[in-house]
Amino acid sequence: MRGGLYPSLVPGAIMFVVAGCGTPKNPTAATSGNATHSDSRNDGSNNNIADEASWLAVAAVSTVHQGSPVSDEEAKRVGNAIELAVEAGDVDVFCLQFDVAALAALIGSAFPEMTVDGVPFRTAMAERAQPLLEKFAQRIVMSLGEQGSYQFIRVCDRPDGKRLLFRMQQGDGAFTYHEICLARRGKEVRAVDIYNWMIGQRISEGFQQFIAGALSASTKQRAKGGPWNAEVTHNAQQVAEMANALNRGEPERAIEIYAALPESFQRLKPAMIVRVLALEQTDDPQYSTAIDEYRTAFPSDANLDFLSFHSYFSRGDYRSAEGAIDRVEREIGADSALQLWRARLSLAEEKIDDADRLVAEVLAANPRDLPAHWFLVDLSLQQREFKRTASILTKIRDDFRIELDDLTELPAYSEFIRSQEYADWLKSLK
Repeated sequence: MRGGLYPSLVPGAIMFVVAGCGTPKNPTAATSGNATHSDSRNDGSNNNIADEASWLAVAAVSTVHQGSPVSDEEAKRVGNAIELAVEAGDVDVFCLQFDVAALAALIGSAFPEMTVDGVPFRTAMAERAQPLLEKFAQRIVMSLGEQGSYQFIRVCDRPDGKRLLFRMQQGDGAFTYHEICLARRGKEVRAVDIYNWMIGQRISEGFQQFIAGALSASTKQRAKGGPWNAEVTHNAQQVAEMANALNRGEPERAIEIYAALPESFQRLKPAMIVRVLALEQTDDPQYSTAIDEYRTAFPSDANLDFLSFHSYFSRGDYRSAEGAIDRVEREIGADSALQLWRARLSLAEEKIDDADRLVAEVLAANPRDLPAHWFLVDLSLQQREFKRTASILTKIRDDFRIELDDLTELPAYSEFIRSQEYADWLKSLK
C-alpha cells in the first residue's frame, strides 16, 4: 500500500544511537543525577529499558536553554535553513544548525558521574556526537532519493519549548515526522535534539536507553569486562543490524535477529519498532500481535496512533484507523500526508466521492504532490477508469521525470494491461 510508514529512516535513527555505544576502554559507571528531567514526548516514562535502569529519564530541553524564549521567527529561520540544506544535500549546513554540546549534555544528564578514560562522559559524548550527526544527515539525504522531500511544515509549541515539525516523505508517499527541538545557546538559536515519530523517542533518549541497558544488563557480569562487555556490545549492534536488514529489503532477517535477542534488548523501543515494520512487510499474522505488545509496553506513547493506523487498516477496522488519524492530527496539526491517509480510508470503504474530494484538496494546495498523483492512479484503477489511469501515468512520467516500472509485472495493473486504453497508451509512448 502506498503512503505507508517510512522504515528506511529507522536504520539511521538507530545507528545514530548504537554507534555511540561502543566499548570505552575504561568506563566508570554512573548513578542517576539530580538534573531536571522530562519525558520524550508526553507524560509517559521510559519503561522500555531494563528494570534495573528504571531510574532513567531523558533531560528536558530547558536544561540546555539559555536566555529568553525562542520566537516563532527565530524558529522559522532555523527550519528554513535545515530544509534548504537537505534539499541541496549539504550535510555541513545541516549540522551547523545543531549545537552538539547541548545534545551531548542531554544524553549525559542521566550519567553525571560517568567518565571514559578519566574524561567526563558528556565531554566524550560531544566529541563522538558530531560525526554521528553527520551520518544521520547523510542518511536523510540518501533516503529521500530523487523524488522524496524533507519539508518544514510548521513551528510547534511543546511543553519543553519550540519545535520544528518536518515531514520526511518518499516519492511513493511513505513518510514519517521529525520534531526538531530548539534552544537558545548564547546569542544563537540552535537545534539540540530530534524527536522521530517512527521510533517514538528523541535521539538523546535512545542513547540513554542503550547505555542504561548496557549498564544494567551487565550488573551481574562486571567480572567479564565491565559494563560494556562484548556480549552487551554485540546485542546493541544486532539491534542496529535488524534495522539495516529491513533497509536492505530483508524483513525476514530482521525478524530472525529479534527472536535471537535476549529479552532485555527485545524490550528496547527501537527493536520493537523494527519488528513491527518487518512483520508488516512480510504480511506475517504476528503483525497485529506485535502492535498489541508495543501498545502494552508503551501505552502513553504519542507515536502509537501513527504506528497503529496500518494495523487497523489491514484488519478492516476503518473506524479505529480514522480515530488514529484524528489523534495524530491533533498532535501535529493538519497535513497533506494525513489527508491522503483519509483518502485511502474513503477508497477502502468505497466512498469514491469523498476520496476524490480529499485528494483534490491536496493537489489544489500543492499540484506537485507526487503521492497524491499516485493515489489518483490507484483510484482510477479501482474504478476501472483506464483512460484516466493512462493520463495520470503520463503526467507522472513527464512532469516528474519518473521512469515507470514494467506495469505487466505489477498485479494491480492486470486489468489495465488487458484494456484497449493500455494498448493506446503504449502507442502514444513511442
